[in-house]
Amino acid sequence: MIVIEMILMGIFATYFMDFLAGFLVRKKLIHSFIEPEAIGRWFLSMFGGKFIHKDIHKTPALKNEKLWCFISHYLIGIILAGIYLFLELKVPAIRYQLWMPLLFGIATVILPWLWLFPSIGLGFLASKSSNRSLIIRTNLVNHTSFGLEFIMGVEWMFYTNMTVSAEYGLNAGYSKYDTVEKEGETIQESTRKTYNLNYNRVKFGLSVYF
Repeated sequence: MIVIEMILMGIFATYFMDFLAGFLVRKKLIHSFIEPEAIGRWFLSMFGGKFIHKDIHKTPALKNEKLWCFISHYLIGIILAGIYLFLELKVPAIRYQLWMPLLFGIATVILPWLWLFPSIGLGFLASKSSNRSLIIRTNLVNHTSFGLEFIMGVEWMFYTNMTVSAEYGLNAGYSKYDTVEKEGETIQESTRKTYNLNYNRVKFGLSVYF
């Protein structure tokens, strides 16, 4: 079950990140800084034993680069979702902290900063790019949205009357306790108020509409 959860969670989170990024790019709030073909070329090159490129744009093009960009992009999203679920399994308290998925998403920005960028010729944290600040900002926004999806819900209509959904249960609560203690003629009253905001683990469902 956890494998299915990992796959769907990774797909939904990656799709949400891409959807939001596309919207923000159109509004010119973030910027697209690398072509899908370059990412596909980078991924495919690793199968040929080449892990470092001085300039990915000068590396000879390979077949089906866009397709492999798509595959690698969602595969990494699924793997990251699996890592998060593993952390939840080992540290159960994580699942009750609303901010943990968001923090995890932001933390994943180290992957492009320390792995992708140096290997395609941009340097650590895009230090060799003249658009470094724009790239860093775009990365932070994208990976924050990736983590944000971990605490949201999504419904995907993959057929005319059928949908797959992922729901995250948010709980908000307020509790008040009154106690009275009697000691001879003395009456003591105390009131305890508590607030909580947390979320439950993801629930997946299949819906059929008639």
